[in-house]
Amino acid sequence: MVFFKSCHPFNLMKNILPILAVIVAGGLVLTLYSSQISTTPTGLVGATWYGWPSAYMYNLVTFPPATNYNYTNLIEDVVAWSIIAAVIAAIIRVARR
Repeated sequence: MVFFKSCHPFNLMKNILPILAVIVAGGLVLTLYSSQISTTPTGLVGATWYGWPSAYMYNLVTFPPATNYNYTNLIEDVVAWSIIAAVIAAIIRVARR
């Protein structure tokens, strides 16, 4: 009976939602930080790519300068960095115990 009481949806939301919020926030922060990393392929002239592991921001060398975004790659980066943040959070949680 105690197991079922602890698995009540409100108890799970109270325990899981803060962890998910930290993981998603960490993914967003790491994604924005990765926008400072230039990932332009060697030999490419006319644009600078930003974002890692996949480039999602392209600064074109034109007048006036133009910036294009690939939102699919942006979402992919947020998911990838959120998974990395979840692994880091799990390691920290295990290390505390």
